[in-house]
Amino acid sequence: MKLPIALFWRQRSLFILATLGLLAAVRLWILPLGNSFWLDESLVVSIAKNQIADIGAAAYQAPSQSTLFCYVQWVMLQFAGVNEILTRLPSLLGAAGSAYVLYRIGAEFVNCEAGLIYAVLFVAFPQTTAEASNARPYALGLFFHLLALLTLLRWRRDGRQRTAIVFAVYTALSAYFHLFFLLAVPLEAGYLAWKWPHARRRLFEQAAWAGLVLLGCVLPLTPQTSRLMSMRRILEFPSPDDWFELVRFFFPIGLLAGCFLAWLLAFAPKTFDMKERDHLTLGFLLMVPALALAGASEFWHLNLLVPRYLLCSAPGVILVWGSCLRALGPPWVRRMTLAGGLVSSAAFAGGLAFVPDFQHEDWRSAVRNAHPSDRMLVYNGLAETRQLEWLTDSQHWDYLMAPVLVYQPGVTQANASLVPFEFTPEDREYMDRILSGFTTEKNVNVIMRVKFSGLAWLIWLDQHLNRMGFRRTRVSSYGRMELWAYQR
Repeated sequence: MKLPIALFWRQRSLFILATLGLLAAVRLWILPLGNSFWLDESLVVSIAKNQIADIGAAAYQAPSQSTLFCYVQWVMLQFAGVNEILTRLPSLLGAAGSAYVLYRIGAEFVNCEAGLIYAVLFVAFPQTTAEASNARPYALGLFFHLLALLTLLRWRRDGRQRTAIVFAVYTALSAYFHLFFLLAVPLEAGYLAWKWPHARRRLFEQAAWAGLVLLGCVLPLTPQTSRLMSMRRILEFPSPDDWFELVRFFFPIGLLAGCFLAWLLAFAPKTFDMKERDHLTLGFLLMVPALALAGASEFWHLNLLVPRYLLCSAPGVILVWGSCLRALGPPWVRRMTLAGGLVSSAAFAGGLAFVPDFQHEDWRSAVRNAHPSDRMLVYNGLAETRQLEWLTDSQHWDYLMAPVLVYQPGVTQANASLVPFEFTPEDREYMDRILSGFTTEKNVNVIMRVKFSGLAWLIWLDQHLNRMGFRRTRVSSYGRMELWAYQR
């Protein structure tokens, strides 16, 4: 006799929830691995293509890149050259490891169901989802950040010096992938001091040694960090602060809407009883770094409200919403609620296509459809291209032209020019000089990333090329990428 659907869900809800989590991970993490590199990924690949002895110097010249992650990518390139799937494999492993660490946090300090809730929330959380298939350092940084958090909770429970040192090492490793993960350290120290159940003297001694180890481990980051600070006005991009991004980070709309609808559909007496609030408190503390970034963004007029920068507070958001879900009753209702949020997030994240696309920058198609022997004009929207002298400097050109060279290595400075980041009179004068050299060219391809000043440049170049006798023969769109071909 077949069981009714509701009864079947009640009896097998944990298994079904875990299965849905795996299916969601396949769509959101694994299917996008073969997508085209987007701009930032190509920059990492351009550094990793150097000889291993030269990677440190190359990363120093591009201080916004993680040197350690560039070494990781160098290792991946040794297996099969430039390959989208292999270069994204470290991030995929980092995301899988993060889900497992969150499961351990719940299982060790609450119960196995709490661990599953945290892990499934991580899969469904839109701000972490995009990083699993992104050849950037954030997924690995978050993995070590979560390992440090798990070790912190073990340190509080056991009170061992060895655990304190391991916490410091994991925290330092997260900083090597991105410095913003260090923002959580003062909050973690405050939580430890507040909840420490052992002798205070032991805490002070162990914390002092852990602090010294952490300081010693991160000191090698000083030169690159100093260079990054000195170049901050070059590297910043002119997007206004998007405060909705911060709200969406704390309140992921698709996930919460799916949870609410599933909760409404669960026809049963419902309860809300938050007996254990330790993880809720810790979660709120770990959300503070995102607020600090918002304050710094407002005060210093920097654009820091970017989802990948806010990942330092992702564990806090997951712990807070996970604690709220754990308070729902009965158990099958909270599992159904989370399943609804998971399905909603998995269905809509990355677009409605079967294979999600989180960046919408198909450089591969745009570049490969532009003949390498034709003259090429490229606007990549990279902030460093505001330095006009760098656009023709051989020391910078390969890095700035990375999204093209990764797919067309034969492109050279002789037949490709970079378009400046901004659209100022000085930048237009520079492009006038470039176009004045088009005396024998018969074919010109304009590859534009339609972001920042990209659209303004696209219109300006179209008008000027028309005046020079070129006629537009092709217009192709590849997500945020535009390929316009001209002939005369």
